[in-house]
Amino acid sequence: MTNPFDPSVWLELESGNPLNGLFNPSDGVAAVIRGAADPAVTGEEVLEGVDTWKVTGTIDSGDLTAFLDTAESGYPVAGTIWIGKADNIIYRIHLVGQLTAAEPVDIVRNLTFSSFNDVEPIEPP
Repeated sequence: MTNPFDPSVWLELESGNPLNGLFNPSDGVAAVIRGAADPAVTGEEVLEGVDTWKVTGTIDSGDLTAFLDTAESGYPVAGTIWIGKADNIIYRIHLVGQLTAAEPVDIVRNLTFSSFNDVEPIEPP
């Protein structure tokens, strides 16, 4: 995986790809959405030419182990996702809140998904 702060640096992952869990229907993004407290459609936005619904809710930090395998239960995390109106694909996730005791209460995580179905050659360093 490339270092998100320096794309020229390749990081070895000892425990596999941490993003694999995001797309697991039983405990990934879909499961987190199902477990969100008070989910609500709070608006509409166009992201890179795609019409999306903006959905917000609160998630318990312990439900986010797909994002961080050391996530601990008991911390409220404010979540916003943008879902394509035409295809139901998640285009963006915005999370505010700590997942562990060591993190700041107001830590922000943003994930943006794009280039769906594009074929990209991957060459290790």
